[in-house]
Amino acid sequence: MIATQRKSNDGDVRPDMVAIDIGNTRTALAAVAGLDAIEPCSVNTGDFDGLVDATEAAWGRLASSDGGAIVVASAVPKVLEKLRGVIETRFGRRLLVIRQDIPLPMEVDVENPDTVGVDRVCCAAAAYDRLTEACTVVDFGTAVTIDCVSDDGVFLGGAILPGLDLACRALNEFTAALPLVAVEEPQDPIGRNTTEAIRSGVLYGLVGAVRELTERYATKLGCWPHLVATGGGAEMLARACQFVDSVVPYLSLRGVALAYRKHRYEQSQS
Repeated sequence: MIATQRKSNDGDVRPDMVAIDIGNTRTALAAVAGLDAIEPCSVNTGDFDGLVDATEAAWGRLASSDGGAIVVASAVPKVLEKLRGVIETRFGRRLLVIRQDIPLPMEVDVENPDTVGVDRVCCAAAAYDRLTEACTVVDFGTAVTIDCVSDDGVFLGGAILPGLDLACRALNEFTAALPLVAVEEPQDPIGRNTTEAIRSGVLYGLVGAVRELTERYATKLGCWPHLVATGGGAEMLARACQFVDSVVPYLSLRGVALAYRKHRYEQSQS
C-alpha cells in the first residue's frame, strides 16, 4: 500500500478539512488529517440528502470548525453547484473547488489541461507524492482511467475505458439477446454460460487493457512504472492483475487534500 485511511484519528495530527470527490456514480468524502482520510465513505451521487448528511458527519470530526475547510473535486457540475449553496448556508463556509479556487496539485502536460478530469489529476498527484517516481494510476469507476505520471512528477495523460458496470449495460442495451449481468468475479475465465461469458469478458478484457497500456507507458518512460489501483472496482481487478503494486481505495481524497495543502503553503510563502 502507498497510503492508508484510518478508522479514527490517533491524536498525532488532528483533522482540519473535509475532502470530497464528486464522481458520476459515487461521491467519496472524509475528514482529513494531514493527507490521511479519517473514516472515509462514499454515497450515491444522486442521493443529495445522503451527501449532505455524510458531509455533516465528516465536518463533525474536525478538531475545530473555526478554521476548517471543505474542498471538492467534481465531475458533476449540477451537483457541485447545489452543494455549494448548502455548504454556505448550513456550514457558513465557502466551498473551495479545485481548478476554480485551488490550482491542480501537479503539472499537467496535455493538449488542453482544462479538459482533464480533476479526479484523475488528484489521484495521480497523490500517488506521485508518496512514490516520487514514475507511476501508472488506474481508477476503476463508472469509467476506467489509466493515467501516466513521469519520473519528475508531470501528469502526461492516459486512456479512458468503459468500467465494468458500463460494459455490462452496453452489452445488454445494444444487443438483441444478451442479458443485463451484475458485475461479479467469474468462476472461470472460460464462461460456460452467457452470464459467466460476459463476466469473464468484461473483467479479463479490462485486465488485458491495463496490462497492455502499462507496458506501452513503460516503453515511453524507459522504465516499468509502479502501478496503483483505486476506485470501487480496484480490489476485484487487483485480484485478477498480479502486476498491480498498490491498492488505495480513497486515493482521490488524498489528492484533494494534497491540492489544498500545496495551495495553503504557496499562499503562506507569498
